[in-house]
Amino acid sequence: ISWTEKDGLTGNRTRCTLLHSGGDLYIATTNGLNIVKGFSKDGEIITIQKSSEVSSDFIMTLHEDSEGNVWCGTDGGGIFIVDSKTYEIKKTYTTEDGLAGNIIFKISEPVPGQKWICTGTGLSVMKEDSGSLKIYNFNSGNGLGTDGVFQALIDYTETVWFTSNKGIFSVHYRDFENVFNGKDDSIFSKFYGRSDGIVTAGVTSTSKSSKDSFGRLWFTLVDGVAFYDPVRGKANTKAPIVQIQEISIDDENFIYDGSPVEIGPD
Repeated sequence: ISWTEKDGLTGNRTRCTLLHSGGDLYIATTNGLNIVKGFSKDGEIITIQKSSEVSSDFIMTLHEDSEGNVWCGTDGGGIFIVDSKTYEIKKTYTTEDGLAGNIIFKISEPVPGQKWICTGTGLSVMKEDSGSLKIYNFNSGNGLGTDGVFQALIDYTETVWFTSNKGIFSVHYRDFENVFNGKDDSIFSKFYGRSDGIVTAGVTSTSKSSKDSFGRLWFTLVDGVAFYDPVRGKANTKAPIVQIQEISIDDENFIYDGSPVEIGPD
């Protein structure tokens, strides 16, 4: 099955698609959103384009939340949310509402009840706080390490992995929790490169990485794929053996052979 402008699409340049749990096919293009009802060639095509509620036709990403609503991230217009039952716009979010940026690369829920929104100017995490929705923003100023964040994934060790304009990096979820709870105001990011086995020209904002059924993370690169297995990548907690090889006394160096060393009062 295929659809083009001749079939009623708003454009042929497709950014991504989403097969909704209700059976509809959502098609994000650079010229608006298209919804094929019933995922059928003969199904009605509903279109949503730039209007008083939607400020950008360039749809970058799609995400279905736990309630069946479809979150649409745009290139410069923030987010608009579509009610999958009425096909009407339910809510919009932009920097005016507290988002880190209006260029939306990916939207996901790596942690239940939290929306992680990756933008061109930082990461926004939406979560319920004391009965109200609160947005926490992270960028290079508070430890994220970069502003251009493409995607977020979390492994079973509660380590959050990111693809970005500076490559792949990780942050332990505990760091984010400390910020959420007011215990800290910054996080710590660890970047990975050639010394860690990642030999690549980088990651692009259009690529989509994933986690398989075994919990392994697969990172899509511009020149291949890299995968990380958290089971095999556990940190070494065994303390290293300490060996003294040389001693310096009053600016005089001595080779240490393991025998007792006596230092006189003079």
